[in-house]
Amino acid sequence: MRFAIIDSTGAAIQINEAVGEIDAIEDINARLPKGQLAIECGEDITLDHYYSAGQFKPITVSVDKATITANGVDTASITAHVPDVLSEITFYHADTGKPMTTVPVDPATHTAALQVAATTPGTIHIRVGEPTRIKLNEVVITAQ
Repeated sequence: MRFAIIDSTGAAIQINEAVGEIDAIEDINARLPKGQLAIECGEDITLDHYYSAGQFKPITVSVDKATITANGVDTASITAHVPDVLSEITFYHADTGKPMTTVPVDPATHTAALQVAATTPGTIHIRVGEPTRIKLNEVVITAQ
């Protein structure tokens, strides 16, 4: 059996593979700290998923253009599509793990957006969601 442990926000915080003789999911849940819950999940569920309305949903991120002019004016728009359990999301500098900004999620579209500009050439790595999670929610922008 494969199961995810989720926290009170619905975030998958741990994925477990149980083999051999295992306890029922109800017994596993009885031993978890308050605010955590074990839920059976498929092979495709990873730590970038949230549990909402009976299903696991990932955060996905996209950028409207991968290259911008390093003039401080040209921008790239990063859009995060998030599960409906989130009301805000943090954008992180992916190389350092430091937060850049936290923005509200539009409750109608379940999206959050960030505009990025640069004044010097280089590569910009931005991740959406917790910095300790896997790096699937990352975009790369090249400033020229």
